[in-house]
Formats: sequence, C-alpha cells, structure tokens
Amino acid sequence: MEQAVCPRCRERVRIGSRFCARCGMILGVVSTESHRAAELMHPSPLPAPEGMLPCSGLRDVYYRQEAAWGGEKLLASETVAIALYSTGHSLREVTIELSGIGGADGRRFSVRQVVPEVPRGREIRTEIASYDLPDDPRQFSVSVVSAEVNVDK
Repeated sequence: MEQAVCPRCRERVRIGSRFCARCGMILGVVSTESHRAAELMHPSPLPAPEGMLPCSGLRDVYYRQEAAWGGEKLLASETVAIALYSTGHSLREVTIELSGIGGADGRRFSVRQVVPEVPRGREIRTEIASYDLPDDPRQFSVSVVSAEVNVDK
C-alpha cells in the first residue's frame, strides 16, 4: 500500500486520504510527491477580507491591486501594488503571476514575482515596477504559481 506523510504531524497517510487520521488536517488529495500548497486546506480558514479577490492556483489566498502609493492609479505608467492575504496556512517563497492586458493594442502580459512570506491573517504588499508592465495595464488577475506551506503557523 502506497503512503505519504501528513505535513502537520508527519503521520503516514494512505494515498487518496482526505484528512489525517492522527491530527485531522484536511489534506485534499494526497499524492506520493511532496505536498503541493494547492492541495492543503487549513482546518479553520479565516474570513476573506472585504474587497479582495481570490487568487487562482491556491485556495485561501486573496489579492487586491492598487497604485503603489495607495488607492486608485493616477497615471497609466505608475508602479502597481498587489496586496496578498492568506486565510489559510502561512506561506513562504510565494511566486505570484500578475496577468492582464495592456497597451493600445490590448496585448496580454504576465509578470512573475517572488514574495518571501505571506503570513496567515496578515496583509502583505508587493510592488511591480512600471517598467515591467505595458502602458495602461488593465484587467488584472493574480495567480499563485508556487509556494511553500508553513503548516505550523
């Protein structure tokens, strides 16, 4: 019988288990590979902050896009701030991808950035420099490409 390990208590769990029999952690679908952040659910997620949108690629992570100086953008060429919030586990080495369209021709763009830490229940801001974005970027979406999960916090 193939087994994996619970990331919280390190108990062996069967492949296909939805939760750990020892600590009760909800696992999603367990695979033989190391646990991916997208598979882990916090047993008591916090409520999502008002005005934040869900990130794709990882449950329990939300974002809000704004001007780097706060509020609405004043110029099409200013730096963009992304506020991130985890309602689940604390995360480390979070790679996000900001996607959208921009420029007069409406071409698609995407920019990746690594955020060192997104603690559970605390808003973290990161900035994307204007020179990494096309003119007049719009229709933003944020996805989490990868992250290390800190299940102890």
